[in-house]
Amino acid sequence: MDIFLKKGSTLEYLPDSIIAYQNAQFKQHTVIRMEPGASFICTEILTPGWAPDGRLFQYQLLQAKLEIYLEDQLILFDHVKLEPDQDMQGIGIMEGYTHFGTMFVIDDRVNRELVEELHELFQTLPGSRIGVSMLSVSGFALRVLGNTTQEVEKILSLGHESIRKKVLGKEPVFLRKY
Repeated sequence: MDIFLKKGSTLEYLPDSIIAYQNAQFKQHTVIRMEPGASFICTEILTPGWAPDGRLFQYQLLQAKLEIYLEDQLILFDHVKLEPDQDMQGIGIMEGYTHFGTMFVIDDRVNRELVEELHELFQTLPGSRIGVSMLSVSGFALRVLGNTTQEVEKILSLGHESIRKKVLGKEPVFLRKY
């Protein structure tokens, strides 16, 4: 997928979760090209799906690449590749969790104060492992490890609501089907 964002445009890309059922192979490559003054918000959730024997991580491959360019300069490259031929819940991979979520926000109005507020908000939430980091440009990355789709969705939704309210000056929206 290739997306071009002009100055003054906003894209909130919040797709449904990627559910990798038994034997699934999923590859995605997204390229975002932005002009200064554009705003980009995206989320993604990867879930282990279901297998007839009840075991998790029966898919073959989940791979998602994201490249973001600002004025033709690469400002973010993210590559997530999960292949369950190893201990998926081990250290450095899923760390005992089953679901993985990401949010990226690129917007000139994002600052350290906002990211610190998000960090404080997420510290109050039990159960999940959450990390939020400033990017080298005005924006941040949010990563979530959790054990249900709904748990990860809730955290990403809280982040999205905060961005809509504090950065875009808009009310939260609920886009899920259930």
